Amino acid sequence: MGDIFERLLPLLKPKGHCVINVPDMWWENERVTIHIAVVETLRQKGYELRNIIIWDRTNIVNKVGIFGWPSNYITMGTTFEYLLDFWRPPSNG
Repeated sequence: MGDIFERLLPLLKPKGHCVINVPDMWWENERVTIHIAVVETLRQKGYELRNIIIWDRTNIVNKVGIFGWPSNYITMGTTFEYLLDFWRPPSNG
């Protein structure tokens, strides 16, 4: 994934934003912090992290469930997602 975003960076204008929506997950009873890996990878590729927005989807997930059945079934191991706002720094030529 880092290679893909590295190739996209020159396509952004300086100060142009790239927003990535990513959840974390649970795997074998351990939390996998995908958002941290994405932040570290994109920083290494030349992006600058500008903002993190946490989208709390608890009400959506609990109301809908998996394909709407049953209504109290939680579909994901996490009920929130991260909106990671990066930009191409002005000095990145």
